[in-house]
Amino acid sequence: MKQPPERLMPVRISEISEIVDTLSSIRRKRMNHTKKALQNVRGEVYTDLATLYCYSTDASIYQVMPAAVVCPADAKDVRECVKAAKELGISVTARAAGTNLAGSCLGKGIILDISKNMNHILGIVEKDGEFFVDVEPGVVINDLQEYLGEKGLFLPSDPSSSEICMVGGNIGTKASGAKSVKYGTTDDYVIDVEFVSADGEIIDTARAETIPDQISGGLLDLKKQILADTDTIACLESKKDVKTASGYNIMEMLDQDSTGGMIAHLMSGSVGTLGIFTRIRLKVLGIVSGTAISAIYFKKLYDASDAVQHIKKLDPVKIEMMDSTSLEIVRAEHPDMGIPANVRALFVEFEGDDRKSKIDDLERMIHERYDVCLIFSESEDEEVQERIWAVRKALVPILTNYDEDMKPDAFIDDVAVSVPDLAPLICDMHEIFEEYGITSAVYGHAGSGNLHIRPMLNLNDTRNIDLMPELVDRVYDVVFKYGGTMTGEHGMGRLRTMFLEKEWGRGIYGYMQQIKEIFDPDGILNPDVIFSDRQITDDIKYPTEYINKFEKKCINCGYCKSVCPISITLKGESGSRSFLQLARFRKLESPGHSESRSAGKMLNTCLGCLRCATRCPSHASIGELLFSQKTPPIYTRQAMRTWASNYNRFERYTRFFGRIGTPAARLLLGRDIPKIRRAPLVLDECMEQNPDAMNVAVFVGCASALFDDQVAEAMIRVLAKSGFNVFIPEQQCCGLPMIEEGLYDLVKDTARKNVAAFADERYDAIVTSCASCTMMLKKFEELLSEDELGDAAARVSSITYDIGEFLAKHLDDSILSGKKLDIRAAYHNPCHLAAAGVGNGGGILAKVVSEFVELDDGCCGGAGTYSFLHSDLSMKVFERKLDDIRKIDPDVIVTTCPSCELQFRHGLSRNGVDCEVRNIVEILDRYYNENRV
Repeated sequence: MKQPPERLMPVRISEISEIVDTLSSIRRKRMNHTKKALQNVRGEVYTDLATLYCYSTDASIYQVMPAAVVCPADAKDVRECVKAAKELGISVTARAAGTNLAGSCLGKGIILDISKNMNHILGIVEKDGEFFVDVEPGVVINDLQEYLGEKGLFLPSDPSSSEICMVGGNIGTKASGAKSVKYGTTDDYVIDVEFVSADGEIIDTARAETIPDQISGGLLDLKKQILADTDTIACLESKKDVKTASGYNIMEMLDQDSTGGMIAHLMSGSVGTLGIFTRIRLKVLGIVSGTAISAIYFKKLYDASDAVQHIKKLDPVKIEMMDSTSLEIVRAEHPDMGIPANVRALFVEFEGDDRKSKIDDLERMIHERYDVCLIFSESEDEEVQERIWAVRKALVPILTNYDEDMKPDAFIDDVAVSVPDLAPLICDMHEIFEEYGITSAVYGHAGSGNLHIRPMLNLNDTRNIDLMPELVDRVYDVVFKYGGTMTGEHGMGRLRTMFLEKEWGRGIYGYMQQIKEIFDPDGILNPDVIFSDRQITDDIKYPTEYINKFEKKCINCGYCKSVCPISITLKGESGSRSFLQLARFRKLESPGHSESRSAGKMLNTCLGCLRCATRCPSHASIGELLFSQKTPPIYTRQAMRTWASNYNRFERYTRFFGRIGTPAARLLLGRDIPKIRRAPLVLDECMEQNPDAMNVAVFVGCASALFDDQVAEAMIRVLAKSGFNVFIPEQQCCGLPMIEEGLYDLVKDTARKNVAAFADERYDAIVTSCASCTMMLKKFEELLSEDELGDAAARVSSITYDIGEFLAKHLDDSILSGKKLDIRAAYHNPCHLAAAGVGNGGGILAKVVSEFVELDDGCCGGAGTYSFLHSDLSMKVFERKLDDIRKIDPDVIVTTCPSCELQFRHGLSRNGVDCEVRNIVEILDRYYNENRV
């Protein structure tokens, strides 16, 4: 007899609460147990959910939640972490910049972030006429290149992500870059490494006495075994011409005579599975000056592929390739670049004194052998060379914005074959993509047979996630058909483990497993990134729910970290990219109250400088994402509403309370507060109008209207003396304070009022001396794109200028023919000016001062009220500027941001630096006065 269905009993809220409390209790016990095991670590230890969430992703398609994050102070800390992991029975995964595309710096155990503290350049060593540099693994490649460049040296390995990627990660993945055709991979420059083993021993490959017998003996026995295996040697020999970062570096291991050399080169490409780097010695070379470049557009793919082997005989530095699909994508976006239709291209670079003769030899050889569409070469002019390279550099940013629902996710990204097989491989791959109806760009380092592939597939569609394993399998089948490899320089990771045996065969795969057994018999070092039975879609972070449009563009590449002042100052996984993860954590993961507050506290450290969007290849703005998530208290909303709706009343209130509160604020905050105007600012337009002159509408800005700093008055005088007709329309706040509180409705209200005032057809330009106002006015087009004032807003944005930008473009140089001011002026380009797309608003200064220099680009830490609310962190950000100023020793710091001016005055005064701080219009006003203009 059929039993009736079991009746479900209702669950009381109290019972659910008990279950949640029990789970939380279990988690707390685990956290406490983990912390106890790590109690001897001197660096930072994190077990809170918010921080763990930040480390659960990298630049790959995966997400894995760790048990703890440790930022070790030194090798001893790394040793303590490895011992703790053994005690806890969990894994240890080393992480540098977190830019890996294959998911090799994620793990379920302890994440060791070596970027925060172990990031020092230890010095240069000269030996027998050769130079070596000792570094810790967390050193950023660009920082190392800058350090070496000052000494006439460089590290030849130069990945495209060098502004953010780090030495340890580069060696761990066996990275290289475009120069590999001449200089090889990072592995070619590894001399010695110090690392912590799976047993917690600190091993230095330069000191044989530190190498355990188990490792040295095991490797020597294995080497003999491999050398006696003729099939394995034949297989390895067949891949001699293929650049590979797949599996362990057995070929290089066999070529080394010493045990230390064998270990050092096995560590290269091992992605932290054999040991964790603590110090590295690299060989560096002398800089070769002078470059020449040639762009060759071929009619036939096979001609382009065939040409590579002949070009290599001319000793080029780079041979980059773009297939026809890649070029058509760029051509459609940039028709002004002059790319011919239906072509494929090689970009060839030479260096040294003989570069021009090599370009001549190249062009002669190409014309003799091939029927090409176009060759364009340049040997001297660097600007022209940059325009040639711009075609190649434009591709990835375009791919990131290719389609609203598609991202160029790296799931087949880095194959390599021998150079003669490039053309047939590309043809075979495109046949596969066409069969599935997928657009895919193919480009890369043709000189070393290394291609990057970015199939445009919407992984938020579960059907495409189901398709992915089949698609990857088919592509790798054709790669392996040509004796190629699944990764030439991006290294191993969760993305590739399931194909390793297929690529190398059972024999070599078995030898690789023996290497792992020799170094890490318990398998605690970064498991699942070289050997595993996992599927390619395990731990995939898709389908993803996005917070809003500001997040949707983000591809999690991490480039924003190179410009985010918090990332640069605090290091580790802090700042821009972590802000995105923290916002997701609070919005989508339903954390408890304390965890949410912890995440919120970290989010509040964002300055709102918006530099993230200036570097993001897809123009995602983490800053605006955070603005959009704010829910300000009622008193803030009311103040902002008054500011937006009745500017005159708000100004009166501000002047009144400002005058009363300024003395107390100075005393309480220990900072200089600008003097508040006693009466409303009244400015006179130019009465005499020149019909042949440009009509300039001045946007004064709230700071100039409220602070008695004479900047507004100086701007009017400068514009008038420069020969422009000056107009001052009725105006409102630009809207920045409202947008920073997420009050987009009020932002649009102020935008409409300002557009109505400034859209007058008489005005040829709108000029402001405040970087934030410049940025906001240029943003009106975007804010009101769907508004009835959309066209007018677009015009206002298009004719808005920063005062320095405007004068550099439109001022008659003859007006600046007087005697220059005898001062050394250092210009600081404000963050919001950079966010507005103005790269150098201070160029005009070179025409009016005796010495003009630019401070290193970057945030000063001001950011309006931020410098008051986060004073200590604000000053830490400012320290980078302070170091630069001390080197330059200027008479005056010049900028166009009231907040930056306040920060510089306070920071310089606090550190005893005697230096003026002025708005750019004040310097120009002084120039005109001294020259009696």
